Amino acid sequence: MLYGYRWDGEKFNLVPKEAEVIRYCFRNFLDGKSAETTAEELSKWSIKGLTGKPISPSSIRAILKQEKYTGNSLLQKTYTDFITKKKIKNEGELPMYWAENTHPKIIDLDIFEKVQEEIKRRRELDPLANWSINTSCFTSKIHCSCERNYQRNQRNNRAKADGKYTWWMCASQREGKRKGCLNPGIEEGLLKGICA
Repeated sequence: MLYGYRWDGEKFNLVPKEAEVIRYCFRNFLDGKSAETTAEELSKWSIKGLTGKPISPSSIRAILKQEKYTGNSLLQKTYTDFITKKKIKNEGELPMYWAENTHPKIIDLDIFEKVQEEIKRRRELDPLANWSINTSCFTSKIHCSCERNYQRNQRNNRAKADGKYTWWMCASQREGKRKGCLNPGIEEGLLKGICA
C-alpha cells in the first residue's frame, strides 16, 4: 500500500485527503523546510500515516523520493532472489524500466525533479548547513569503519547532575542494522575531554 493511493485489485485510486498531504510535503520542501519541520506540522494537525501513527521525518523523506506520485512508475527497483526468496534492492544488477501514466498523478514530474535536485543540493551542503537539524561540534566528524557516521544519543539518567546521559554510536547500530558493525559507543564527556 502507498500513502495517497488505495489498490482496488485492478488499479490505484487516489485518496484526496492523503494526496493533499503529499502535495504539502513537496511544497514545504521546496520552500526550504526540512522533513522534521513538516512532520511536526502534520503531527500538530493530527494527520496520521497508513499505520495510524504520526508521519515521521523518515516517512516524509521516503515520500519525497517516491516517483509514483508523478503518475509514473520505475519498475524493477527491487527483485527477488530465487534461492532465498528475499526481496533485494536493485543497485544495477538488473535493468529498470520507466512506465508513464500508470495511475493518477498527485504532483507534476517537474516538481518531483526539482525536489530531487534540492535533496542532492542539501546533501552536498553537510548537516551543519541545515538549520533544522540539531547538530553539535561532533556532527559528521566521527566516522565508523562500516562507513556510517556516529550519531548523538541521549537518555535520562538520575545519577548525572544534568539528568542526561549522552553518547555517540554508529548509525548502523542505532538503526538496528548492525551489518557486522560491532564498534562501541563513545560517551560524549570522553569525546569532549579528548578534544580539549
